[in-house]
Amino acid sequence: MKRLERLNTVLDYIQNNYREQISNQELADVIHLSEDRFNHLFKESMGMSPLQYMNELRLKKAMSLLKKREYSMTEIADRVGFTDYNHFGRQFRKYYGCAPSEILKRTKNLEDSMRAIP
Repeated sequence: MKRLERLNTVLDYIQNNYREQISNQELADVIHLSEDRFNHLFKESMGMSPLQYMNELRLKKAMSLLKKREYSMTEIADRVGFTDYNHFGRQFRKYYGCAPSEILKRTKNLEDSMRAIP
C-alpha cells in the first residue's frame, strides 16, 4: 500500500510536469529512493519504464490537442514536452500507427463533412 502511495506521488508529479524534461533521478528524488530502486519499483508496478510512461502521457495529450486543431504540429510537440519535432513524429507514428498530420487531415475532413450535413 505504501508503495502505491509513493508511486502515486510520482505519477502526480509527472502529470503536473510532463511538459518539462524530467530525469529518472528527479523522479526518484521525489520519493527519496535511489534511481535504480525507483526504476525497478516503477517498472514492476506500471509494466513500463518511467520514460515510456511519460512518452505515452505526452502522446495522449498531443492527440487531444491535434483533434482540437488549435495549434500547429510543431507547437503541439513543444506544448507536450517533445523538444525535437522529428522525434515527436516518430514516437507518434510508433504509438498510434499514423503521422500527426494524418490526424489533422482526418479531423478536418470530419469537420467538413459535418458542415455539409443540412
